[in-house]
Order: sequence, then C-alpha cells, then structure tokens
Amino acid sequence: MNYTQVEDYPVDLYYLRDLSESTDEDKEKLSLLGDQLAWTMRNITSKFALGFGSFVDRLRMPYVNTFPEELKHPFTDCVVPYGYRNHMAKIRRSSQ
Repeated sequence: MNYTQVEDYPVDLYYLRDLSESTDEDKEKLSLLGDQLAWTMRNITSKFALGFGSFVDRLRMPYVNTFPEELKHPFTDCVVPYGYRNHMAKIRRSSQ
C-alpha cells in the first residue's frame, strides 16, 4: 500500500471561542495566532476557509452574577450569557 500527499488539499477551520470576561487576557494573543495561522495556511493550500463563533454560557457563580436583573442588564463591559453565535461564516481564502 502506498500513500501520497495530496497537493493543494482544501482545509476548513472553524474557531469556536469562549468570550466570557474570565478569558479576556487570552483574546489578544489568540487574535495574533489566528493571523499567523491564516498566513501559514496560504503556504500549504490555496483552498483555506476560516470561520469564527463564540459562546458565553457559564450561568453559575462565580462566572456570572445569577440575579435575574443582572442577567438582563449586566455591567457595561460584560456580555449577557448565550450558548452560541456565529460571527464569521467560513470564508474561502484563495491565493488568487
């Protein structure tokens, strides 16, 4: 049995991220890594698709103030918890 590497094979990447306040310090670092990943993938394939989604779903203390009024109107820098949001559908990145 012989194996060969397929050239210019399509790659789809969907990145799902926790955007709760407790992960704030990781956001900038991961953003830079995402840019590096996209540039690196251009050297591997011209058929690269990238998408992004998020969630904030820890509905329990100490992650979220669970008082009903606080869930409706959180602090200005906090997000109301949600299960999933698509922020960027998979976009095909082409070298052309």
